[in-house]
Amino acid sequence: MKDPAGAIFHVWRAQGWFVNMFEVASSDPSGSVKFATTESYGVTHVKGGWQGGRGWQVDGDCYADGKLVNETCVYLLANKWMIENVFEALDTPNEWFFDSAAHKLYLIPNATAPDTAATAATAGEAEALAGGAGAAPPPANTEYVAVQLETLISVNGTKARPVKDVTIQGLTLRDAADITMNPWGVPSGGDWSLYRGGAIFVEGAENVLIQHNTLTRLDGNGVFVSGYTRDVNITDNEFSWIGCNPMASWGYTNENDGLDGQQPRHTYVARNYVHEWGHYEKQSSMWSNNKACLAQIESNVVFNGPRAGVNFNDG
Repeated sequence: MKDPAGAIFHVWRAQGWFVNMFEVASSDPSGSVKFATTESYGVTHVKGGWQGGRGWQVDGDCYADGKLVNETCVYLLANKWMIENVFEALDTPNEWFFDSAAHKLYLIPNATAPDTAATAATAGEAEALAGGAGAAPPPANTEYVAVQLETLISVNGTKARPVKDVTIQGLTLRDAADITMNPWGVPSGGDWSLYRGGAIFVEGAENVLIQHNTLTRLDGNGVFVSGYTRDVNITDNEFSWIGCNPMASWGYTNENDGLDGQQPRHTYVARNYVHEWGHYEKQSSMWSNNKACLAQIESNVVFNGPRAGVNFNDG
């Protein structure tokens, strides 16, 4: 690879129940790959690998006294993996590569005949990337969506000053940004990991109704209920083509003590139509319940997901 910086490895855990993503920083002629790193509390960590629970399980003794002592240790990976965002691998219709330095998008269109309205430059690039004459440029009416927002609607208050009596109804929400390379967390004793965020994010709120909406083509989570909430009703919505969890909740505790009430309680999830989700993170659920209680889930139609339809992470 000429310049693999920014490429993302998607790698199955050895036992196959979640996928980790790692960002590439560089490679050398021997084929060795160096992953991007982030600094935290004086310790260098690989950027990524936090998307599945138990991402901390590594093959070998890596750390001593909070310092990396064995650079050869690796996460428990398997032989199933894929890589994205590599220019040299762009060779199949519907694949694309974004050169962030040059602010340039390369695309192999899924087309069989040239579009005369397309520019010669576009046609030339498509032909060069496809590796042969006669390659077709994208049709003139092709739509491109450059997504940036992870959260499309935020209802955000506190336990002391909660937002009250909110209805989100009759909307179509789509094209929220990917969140897999943002830092995730492990909520509790369960072995799942989670990103605290969603296209609809609710925290510090009471009596919220989310109904009769269509949420589709969201690269992260759909509806996320966080921290102090009471009586959030998620009913009669359709979720499809979701990158991670269509719906999830995650409260706060002081270690094992949740007596301060900073958790979602009395969440009602009913009559939702949920299909095609978990396209980025396979450890996803239609409803993921984490450090939350008194949720009621009934009469949902759920299919074509990668793992559990409903996950109560805390037993």
